[in-house]
Amino acid sequence: MAYTPLVLYSIKEEKKAQQITALCKKLGVHTKEIQTKDADEKVGVLAGIDPLTAMGAKKEVPFVMLDLPEYLIFSGLPEVLLDQFLKEYRQQKIEPTPLKAIVTLHNKDWTVRNLIMELMKERMSMMNLGGNKSENK
Repeated sequence: MAYTPLVLYSIKEEKKAQQITALCKKLGVHTKEIQTKDADEKVGVLAGIDPLTAMGAKKEVPFVMLDLPEYLIFSGLPEVLLDQFLKEYRQQKIEPTPLKAIVTLHNKDWTVRNLIMELMKERMSMMNLGGNKSENK
């Protein structure tokens, strides 16, 4: 996918959000803060990939979830730019954001909430696998 480089984000701490947006600006990457009210919107719509999908689309009825954890969703960043972002993120010692995703043809039609829930499941699974390995030693 060749789209305008964009980072969709939801960061609770203002200083961290400012650091991320400043880094993106430095790299020529646009940013878009995702509000809680947007959690049931399709990722592709928010990333500007499928703007027509939003017109007349019936939203799913959201299930109750007060707040999603912090996350970064990358859209349209070439691999070299994504690598540079991650490298500078670490170099600037910006507080880690464990949940990260790249918009793909597979997940662009998912809601932000569904994508974040999937990332959380994957993270828990990886943490459980890591825990099991250390117990076997």
